[in-house]
Amino acid sequence: MTANELLFLDNYGVTIGYRVYGDTEIIFEDDEYKRVFFSFNEIKCSVLIKGKHRINFNYYNKSDIDSFNFPLKGDYFSLGTDHFIKNKTSLNLNFNLSFKYISDKNNIFSKSIMGFGVSRENESADFPSFSKLTVYFQKPSNNKISYFIQFDYPVHIQVLPKDNTPSNQSYMFVPSIMLDGKDVYFSTEFSISHVF
Repeated sequence: MTANELLFLDNYGVTIGYRVYGDTEIIFEDDEYKRVFFSFNEIKCSVLIKGKHRINFNYYNKSDIDSFNFPLKGDYFSLGTDHFIKNKTSLNLNFNLSFKYISDKNNIFSKSIMGFGVSRENESADFPSFSKLTVYFQKPSNNKISYFIQFDYPVHIQVLPKDNTPSNQSYMFVPSIMLDGKDVYFSTEFSISHVF
């Protein structure tokens, strides 16, 4: 749900990524309580515009346990957009706005999500990274408005240059924690970007 590529890239480009969300639930089965792991998978394709704007196309697949505020098992699709305002304070903070509309493939359930975030570059001698905090407001078609908080730690890895020519490709690794009411979810994202 995040547009972390825009923190590192300033040109037009495209990115393809995969994110897996994980959590555990205690369920009652066969006359006993069992802890079950489940996941929520996301594949994304995005268009980057001048390092400030991103248009997102996402595909999600959810396991059979009612989780992540998605009541149905199966496939979901989304269309969204993100916008960044970079380095506008004396503390070198970045601000971002995001919007996403998600619907299951049968159009039985849908959800609108709006996010407001702030980020700051970390001091590092290795790979560039940021600390980013975003508050999302969500409105499911079957429930009232609620919110969740997500903390991202995106790390950017540039492909090594060849013949002293900088590469147009880069990788990004993003561990995240989501706090959604009483639930805590962990996720990891890996993406590949190409700028023009």
